[in-house]
Amino acid sequence: MGAPATGGAWMTQRSRTYHADLQYDLSSKIKIFDLLVGADYRLYEVIPDGNNFVDFSRPLAERTLPGGNNQYYTKYGAFAQLTKRFFDDKLKVTASGRVDNNPEFSPKFNPRVALVYTAAEKHNFRASFQNGYRFPALFEALSFVNNGNVRRVGGLARVNEGLGYLENSYTLASINNFTNAVNADVANGIKKRMLL
Repeated sequence: MGAPATGGAWMTQRSRTYHADLQYDLSSKIKIFDLLVGADYRLYEVIPDGNNFVDFSRPLAERTLPGGNNQYYTKYGAFAQLTKRFFDDKLKVTASGRVDNNPEFSPKFNPRVALVYTAAEKHNFRASFQNGYRFPALFEALSFVNNGNVRRVGGLARVNEGLGYLENSYTLASINNFTNAVNADVANGIKKRMLL
């Protein structure tokens, strides 16, 4: 069913997601510590609809036409986690590292270290450090939505080609710099007036 002939809201978006992951526990083969390793791969295949997602290989004036070349967005990663127990299993030390890559960005490394001390059966003390990173989701990366006089676009460089948004946009840091400069000028102007 589509939108009624008299108008109305209707959105259809078609895409495919291909995902694979594996995880292997090597603890039975390595006796001095527990070792868990794994990897994953995800590929998004986006079919251009002319509104939410478009064919970025087309000239700017033709991007909002339905159809065209499918767009692809991928990510893959791998991890390893080591766990060692001490003091009759009262202290568990875990260290892990994960590397993720997306061809649109540089690879990201996320480390994690955790200590868990079990003082009694239901009394555990935990300390940990970890870092996490998330690549932009599909819509955040590749969208090209036309909402009347407002265009919402994803943040990838290929989305920006021909638009100039990345070169002509502002950030919180640029707004703060501008505000600070204006405030300094106003303050200096007020001081000068007070001297006159």
